Amino acid sequence: MFSLCRFSLCRFSLCRFSLCRSSLCRFSLCRVSLCRFSLCRFSLCRFSLCRFSLCRFSLCRSSLCRFSLCRVSLCRFSLCRFSLCRFSLCRFSLCRFSLCRFSLCRSSLCRFSLCRFSLCRVSLCRFSLCRFSLCRFSLCRVSLCRFSLCRSSLCRFSLCRFSLCRVSLCRFSLCRFSLCRSSLCRFSLCRRPICPPLVHSLINRAVTLEGL
Repeated sequence: MFSLCRFSLCRFSLCRFSLCRSSLCRFSLCRVSLCRFSLCRFSLCRFSLCRFSLCRFSLCRSSLCRFSLCRVSLCRFSLCRFSLCRFSLCRFSLCRFSLCRFSLCRSSLCRFSLCRFSLCRVSLCRFSLCRFSLCRFSLCRVSLCRFSLCRSSLCRFSLCRFSLCRVSLCRFSLCRFSLCRSSLCRFSLCRRPICPPLVHSLINRAVTLEGL
């Protein structure tokens, strides 16, 4: 229930069920950790270095880490308020704030996501800043970006209610179907926009109607 460790070094740890109320570790180094079920209310770690972590179910209410370095993390279901990972592969992730360099998720629900490379099938994000995004279905209620730079964006279906962007710079954009109710952009530069003729005509009609 309660663990207080100043220094912990484990080469291999296999736990079927672990329930910790409070864990305080200054330095933890684990090579391989296999946990089926882990439930922690509060975890405070200054330095954590894990090479490979595989967890089926992890639920953490609050995690405070100053420095966390995880090379590969495989989680089927993860619910975290704040996560800092370089490489994360999750089937379902629900995070309020996630800062990842590379994320591959099938379904992600994030309020604020800052990712350099994201591959998601279904993404529900209130605020997203990504350099490269490949999504099959994206539904965003409100997207507020001061500066958005996407080199390549491939979306089959995108539905946005309100989008406010000051500067949008896209080199290549390929969208099969895009439906936006209101879009306010001060500056938009797209080199190669490729859209079907029907969608292109619908967009032109919408623009003319808004002008009238």
